[in-house]
Amino acid sequence: MTGLFPSSGSRGSRFAGLTWLVILLLAVWYLVGRPMLVEPGTGPQPAPAPSAESSADSAEPGLGQLTDQGNGLLRSTAGLLYAPGSQEGHRLKHVLRHDNDQPSRPGLHGVFDGDADDLLAVIDEAYLLVQAGSRQVKSRQERQRMVHDVDLRRRIGFVGGREGRRQGNPPATRVRLVLEDDRVITAFPF
Repeated sequence: MTGLFPSSGSRGSRFAGLTWLVILLLAVWYLVGRPMLVEPGTGPQPAPAPSAESSADSAEPGLGQLTDQGNGLLRSTAGLLYAPGSQEGHRLKHVLRHDNDQPSRPGLHGVFDGDADDLLAVIDEAYLLVQAGSRQVKSRQERQRMVHDVDLRRRIGFVGGREGRRQGNPPATRVRLVLEDDRVITAFPF
């Protein structure tokens, strides 16, 4: 009989033996290597982006998230401290006044775009640039306070108040941070 199973005396027996050896080696390789083979769509997948619901539970909260430190102290993700004080009773309340325009207020009034979370994230972003010694920051000392003018190079709000309205509410790209060490005194766009 000739073909796949030649007799031992045939000329093709050597070739057939080699063929079977190759098939055997491929079968062993497949059985041993199969766990390492990845089928399409079953390999490692990127982690899903955190949702708004899960961001509070994440190990590293986003910029502008506040943590209660007790005694009315709130610490931001970037390390800024919002404490009791100011005419409004708390520095955070004072800063949040820059979340809405006050068109009848005399002079200029910087207004952040977005909601309170956006406002706090922009302030944290600016503070990180201060800490990094960025060229986007111009700083000066006024008594025990540091005043940092940070150019974020994009619109972060607009100039409101009576004077801002008279000027057509121009866009604001900079934020002024007034700090005593890491304590926020005020922060507003201009």
